[in-house]
Amino acid sequence: MTTDSEGRKINQGLRRSQAEIQHLIDCFGDYLAQKNKYDRSGIEAVWFYLVQTYRWTPAVVRALNTDDLDFLLHDEMRGWKAPNDNKPGEGYR
Repeated sequence: MTTDSEGRKINQGLRRSQAEIQHLIDCFGDYLAQKNKYDRSGIEAVWFYLVQTYRWTPAVVRALNTDDLDFLLHDEMRGWKAPNDNKPGEGYR
């Protein structure tokens, strides 16, 4: 059994991991927008990409959670390099 303190640390780590994945998805959306000349960025570009690619409705793609998006975009993100926030100009192969 975990203590309250241990439980909070585990929860904090989980939330941090989810935030990092969401950040990568947002960055990938920026990449998609740049590559495909979308008028959207971040998560909206990801949603637009999924609507255009799979013909899903906006309501369907907006209902996807971070884990779903991570799973669906896994192959598309293979080989893609996220930007290095400490070194602007690097990334987005």
